[in-house]
Amino acid sequence: MSKTNSNDLNSLNIDKSFLGKSWVNFSFDDISIREIKNSFNVSELLASILSLKGFDSIELKNFLDPKIRNLMPDPNLFSDMSKAVDRIVLAIQKNEKICIFGDYDVDGATSSALLISFFNHIKVNVTSYIPDRIKEGYGPNSRAMKDISDNGHSVVITVDCGITAFEALDDAGKFGLDVIVIDHHKVESRLPRAIAVVNPKRHDDKSNLDYLAAVGVVFMFIVALNSTLDKIGWYLNTNTQKPDLMQWLDLVALGTVCDVVPLKKLNRALVKQGLSVMSLRKNKGINALCDIVNVSGAISSGDVGFKIGPRINAGGRVGEASLGTRLLSSKSGDEAFSLALRLDEYNSNRKEVENNVFNEAIEQIEKNKSPNDKFILVSNNNWHPGVIGIVASRLKEKYNLPTIVVAIDGGMSKGSCRSVVGIDLGQIIHLAAKKDIIFSGGGHAMAAGFTVLEENLSTLEKFLGMEIEHQVSESMSNPILTISSIISSHGLNNSLLGELKLLEPFGSENEEPRIAVVFANITKATLVGGKHVKCFISAKNGKYINAIAFNSVDTELGKALLDTCGRELHLAGIVRENLWRNKSEVQFIIEDGAWA
Repeated sequence: MSKTNSNDLNSLNIDKSFLGKSWVNFSFDDISIREIKNSFNVSELLASILSLKGFDSIELKNFLDPKIRNLMPDPNLFSDMSKAVDRIVLAIQKNEKICIFGDYDVDGATSSALLISFFNHIKVNVTSYIPDRIKEGYGPNSRAMKDISDNGHSVVITVDCGITAFEALDDAGKFGLDVIVIDHHKVESRLPRAIAVVNPKRHDDKSNLDYLAAVGVVFMFIVALNSTLDKIGWYLNTNTQKPDLMQWLDLVALGTVCDVVPLKKLNRALVKQGLSVMSLRKNKGINALCDIVNVSGAISSGDVGFKIGPRINAGGRVGEASLGTRLLSSKSGDEAFSLALRLDEYNSNRKEVENNVFNEAIEQIEKNKSPNDKFILVSNNNWHPGVIGIVASRLKEKYNLPTIVVAIDGGMSKGSCRSVVGIDLGQIIHLAAKKDIIFSGGGHAMAAGFTVLEENLSTLEKFLGMEIEHQVSESMSNPILTISSIISSHGLNNSLLGELKLLEPFGSENEEPRIAVVFANITKATLVGGKHVKCFISAKNGKYINAIAFNSVDTELGKALLDTCGRELHLAGIVRENLWRNKSEVQFIIEDGAWA
């Protein structure tokens, strides 16, 4: 149901949309909008969107024109940074064998590839070790540390992991390894045994960069290392060319976007400049993936997050864990293309596995669901643990309930959680770990993971039910869709598209503005790909805007678009650029709708 004055585009009240959501307009400060408009020479629409961020004039300038030099502090503000640099300088001088131990996701792969690329450039030989997700699990393990030591290494750098690997790093010391931990995950009350622990989430860290992805922390490390090698004359004495670190910002941008960390302050500058570097396609692996997924021209954060990143992740999820690191550090175009093809195939396999698990989970839910359900927990001993996180996300979106998906394997189960606003699943999982209900676990409000004995699953389910009941909020029964701006259909034009580009790159804490198009007329609605609805929005100026509603065919939204019976609709969605045969046009991604 909607209540909208046809002469007023400043108000829109949708009580219940096609997808059962309430639409909420932001409240704007007219004085702030006017100041932004005049100071930065932007339109009223863009000024209104910028006003919602609550920036002062300096912060707004850095947002619109982010420069690394203006936002990057001294790397030595990180606790233990100088210790980490000193130990690696010594290893370089003594020609010690260094091993990089990374995670198997995109942040881990880019972190590892960044270090490999740096060391290869300065002709320092390093090896890498990426653990198998299924056989070894996440992070350092004692057996891997023993193997690394037995292969003659004396120094290990863990990236995107290690901060909670207490037992493994204790054993690493016994095996004669000096360990440097470079991580960004939550720090516990004690630190692991290591020569240095570089993590902006340390309680004594003064960098104020706790929002960085691991690859961002690694970049800060090589900035410090590069500077130190220069100061002590190592480059001059060894006749080695000092590298320009900006050439590897493509890796930093890739890992930062895909790890879904906040795209603010330094992260925003790293990603914006990194995407420019990425668009030059000098990294053999990124170039090969772009060719395979048909990404041409300037690469966007959307291309990274939805096309490039998932394929790199696929190796760790259902394939070979090391493929991502190997691809991104490859110097051979032929090798990179071969690796990219394998990752693309693994990604196709991942999609098939994911869809099978998703459909089986829905059958389980529909068979057992109750109107009083406050959360969803599904489990199966045939589900691949590499896809349960993606499945949990899809189920959460479908049912608007906190969702836990568990893959049972030989008595020890792995679970992945995705939550809704108002329910802090990370806190609940941490509490379950403290109470020894689960073997291990962690996460944050919206996403968490755990391992649990199969025999404790029923106990965990009861515990989740009690804790979620305590946190239940109105947001669960009344899902909200926030609207950044309201326009008429003829406002969907290239001018709007150009203004919205000033807000890029988009990502966590800088989401694409959701625009409401009111009193829209839909024409030529058709089903595409078996599950999407493609259509055109007819503007009063005689133009037609390309629009699509993904995965909507079985929803009330899809049904309405396919048969409007001549009625006008209010539509909510995202304005994007669609490139077709080198021609740019406006496309509207429809997320929800309601009858006008």
